[in-house]
Amino acid sequence: MNVLFLITDSPYRTQRVVETLEAALVAAVFDQQVSVLLKGDAVWSALPDQDVSELDRRSVLKILTALPEYDVEHLYVCAESLAERGLEADTLGTPVETLTASEQRALLDRSERVIS
Repeated sequence: MNVLFLITDSPYRTQRVVETLEAALVAAVFDQQVSVLLKGDAVWSALPDQDVSELDRRSVLKILTALPEYDVEHLYVCAESLAERGLEADTLGTPVETLTASEQRALLDRSERVIS
């Protein structure tokens, strides 16, 4: 099954981003074809040099960089969300594939399940 995990929340406001990524890892372990799309404030999750020591939380970037080890081969980022925040894909802390709005619609259409 082809499953897309769509994440839109800020990475450290709640535990939602970490929980969603953990669900993606579990799905991948059970041989699902898993992709992750970061959109909106979730693009902050991929910034390098995240110091979360004072937050008593796991680093979201560390989870993102571990995705390929669990056969999650596609980490997508909304191009518009990056631009709105003055970010560029090549400055993020992990390799990503940027998608335009039309490419995101196509991704959503070809995904059998979308979890957000």
